[in-house]
Amino acid sequence: MQLRPRQTVFVDRCKTALTQHGNTIGVATVGFGKTIALSAIAASYPRSLVLQHRIELLEQNRSKFQRVAPNATTATFAADHKRWATDGHTFAMVQSLGTKVSIPLMQPVDLIVIDEAHHASAASYLRVIEQAKKLNPATHILGVTATPERGDGKGLRAVFSNIADVVSLAEMVQSGFLVRPRTFVIDLGMQDKLGALKKSGSEFDMDAAAALMDIEPVTERVIQEWFDLAKDRKTIGFATNVAHAKHMTEAFKNAGVAVECVDGTTPDAVRRGIWRRFKSGETQMVWNCAVATEGFDEPSVSCVILNRPSMHKGTMIQMIGRGLRTISEPDQYPGLIKDDCIIIDLGSSLLNHGGLEVDAIIDSRQAKPGEAPTKECPKCKTIIPMGCRNCPSCSHQFLTEDRDGRTLVGDFVLTEIELLDLSPYRWETLWENQVVIADGLSAAAILVSYAGIWWTYGILKGERNIRLLNRSHDKIMALANGDDFLRTHGDKTAAKKSKRWLNERASEKQCQILGISPVSFSIPNRYKAACMLTWMFNEKKIQASIAAHAH
Repeated sequence: MQLRPRQTVFVDRCKTALTQHGNTIGVATVGFGKTIALSAIAASYPRSLVLQHRIELLEQNRSKFQRVAPNATTATFAADHKRWATDGHTFAMVQSLGTKVSIPLMQPVDLIVIDEAHHASAASYLRVIEQAKKLNPATHILGVTATPERGDGKGLRAVFSNIADVVSLAEMVQSGFLVRPRTFVIDLGMQDKLGALKKSGSEFDMDAAAALMDIEPVTERVIQEWFDLAKDRKTIGFATNVAHAKHMTEAFKNAGVAVECVDGTTPDAVRRGIWRRFKSGETQMVWNCAVATEGFDEPSVSCVILNRPSMHKGTMIQMIGRGLRTISEPDQYPGLIKDDCIIIDLGSSLLNHGGLEVDAIIDSRQAKPGEAPTKECPKCKTIIPMGCRNCPSCSHQFLTEDRDGRTLVGDFVLTEIELLDLSPYRWETLWENQVVIADGLSAAAILVSYAGIWWTYGILKGERNIRLLNRSHDKIMALANGDDFLRTHGDKTAAKKSKRWLNERASEKQCQILGISPVSFSIPNRYKAACMLTWMFNEKKIQASIAAHAH
């Protein structure tokens, strides 16, 4: 597996910070592939311990690690299976390892990786770190998260002294790995009242927020705006509290929408049924209260309603992020083409937090791997990347020009040329830009333009079937999907675009199959001939696939 260029930069910056400080945290938004990045970092150490707080994360992290480092030794330490990789890499549930009974079973490691590192200040994590330092004082500590602690910073400061890198949502959008958010801020005339709400723990008092927002005129406005902007879209709605979520569900049901509600008291079996119907499209809308904020991913969602305020920008981004994933398995969503996500904000979150992109504009798009410029936050003293306008640790705002709050990603657009330059593979354009193809020997990616839509296909050599990777009106998104497929499945050494053989004259056999005279003056090079043959062998399959999915 080959890392994306931005993942390589992230890995290099984290490794540099670990060498300099012995600990660091890396912040990466939804869709970045932080599991791949943390795996690459862990694999560079002889012995590592990867900590997570959910069994789903443990299984996901170990699986991705084995793809990045297939020859490494791994083991899992969980409630029902306590094994340790003495000279390798152990993936552990912190609830199982961080107990007084299990702590003595720990063995020395060179690196501890904490996934979802905003939880790292919990006593169980601190016990594991303390024991690791006793066994090996040189143990490094790496944290990875999409949303670091947004309060006073003390939670982070207990473990981490610096932030090595921040990958913003805007970066992922401009690179084609997330869809573009289209934001609609609905001014209800309550921005000052919402901003003045009392705190309850680390968030606004949501019962007080409900008193402002769970009223009939606001509910009617939400319904009106949704029907005007997103009535054909699968939607997730966030309410202030459970009663508010139920009221919104009932109101939309009365308006003729297929809608359901989920909250913290919903039994697991019932919840699974709700999400299953939501995925299939039987249910179009789901309202929730603090359930779908973290760890919920349904890529067919293309509208998010924020019918609540957010004290912390991280919470707002988590909610909006539920609708920004691209469709990676189009066969599961026949007829759905997703290029953007509509965000309807009635809680003034975007106005209060100044949009999504201002947390981290890191250097330039052409930033090369290496040490990033840093500065010290004057409030919490955390070392952070120079480009941050808000401290990811404590939310301190650095002086910036005024913004209207409605601009989301501005003019940050990765061009087609830039994306192709960043790809390790050579992309060939065939038949007047209707087909774009890259061949990675063991795999190939093909883009086909048909009826205004770019269809992205992946091909594994040796498999009879082709894979429909994505459909999009945006060529950048189509290229990003194809390039990701090749980075995962292509031959990362023999097919790189710098290889000399790619420019050699096509072989006699290639010319024979393509029907090109061996004395022709327009014989292509070997690589373009290989791409043409890949298209020839798969054209009918692709035509059949497009015909099947286009209607």
